[in-house]
Amino acid sequence: MDAVITNIRTGLSRVPDRPGLRSRVVLESTVPVEHEVVPVPGALRVWIPSAPLNMPDCSIPVYDGVVTEVRAASVNGGAMVDIRIQHDVPVSVRRLDGMPSRVEIAFDCGPAYSVLRDRLIAIDPGHGGRDRGGRGPVNLLEKDVVLDLAIRLRDLCAALGVNCFVTRDRDVFVPMEHRVRESSSRGADVFLSLHAGVERDPAVRGARAAYLNAAGRETAGLIVLELARRLLIPDRGIRRERLLPPNLRVPAVKVEFVTISNPVDEGLVRSCTFMERAALAVLNGVKDFFWGMDLRRVST
Repeated sequence: MDAVITNIRTGLSRVPDRPGLRSRVVLESTVPVEHEVVPVPGALRVWIPSAPLNMPDCSIPVYDGVVTEVRAASVNGGAMVDIRIQHDVPVSVRRLDGMPSRVEIAFDCGPAYSVLRDRLIAIDPGHGGRDRGGRGPVNLLEKDVVLDLAIRLRDLCAALGVNCFVTRDRDVFVPMEHRVRESSSRGADVFLSLHAGVERDPAVRGARAAYLNAAGRETAGLIVLELARRLLIPDRGIRRERLLPPNLRVPAVKVEFVTISNPVDEGLVRSCTFMERAALAVLNGVKDFFWGMDLRRVST
């Protein structure tokens, strides 16, 4: 049987025997293959000299907080796979025999989120109780969708060792002043108000965000960027909204992760996989903000 690379898979998995997540890139082949791994600037290069791709050359967007993209091409009778990474983290490479045979490249996500370990994230699912928020074309309610996202974001933070709390964990109405007061009293470092956009035109879809104070502008932009490229939905940009009292000084962002009035977006949020990816995208936007803030502090 000829040796060829038949598939490339990406995804997150739990770290065995301890809390944490791994970003995995798996190269599947018809038979066991030899491989060579070489670090290159901004990426890890995997060279498989005896097995070309059994597929067109490709670029796979990932954006899971560590791996941003996987580029694969057939070169000189073999395969060259460049795994582009956002952070320099520990990596393990192993060959797994079986049907199919596999080469697994696994990145430890923990160090990428170390910037958040000493910070506290306030997760605020909007609406609740008598305040249902928007409604989708097939009657999906905003208050339920954002609560689902908040719980997934909370659980993701727990898996990565990131401190957070939610301002409501069930279908109840909590006044905004109470949400802000709790965030301030707990010493939150960022305030994320989770929403789903509603538009008169049902053709409008995608993610956008509002910065609720000047400190939240950069965070809003980074979250929308992560949502758009992780979920493959339109980037609707950011805007200014004045919803919060001026005493909240930490970055405060209203995240509209989809536009629920659009039938495509409403259908997407019914998928558990989509919602898990949305939670990861929101957290990655926050991570990127604090990495950037720390880098600026070091350079000054």
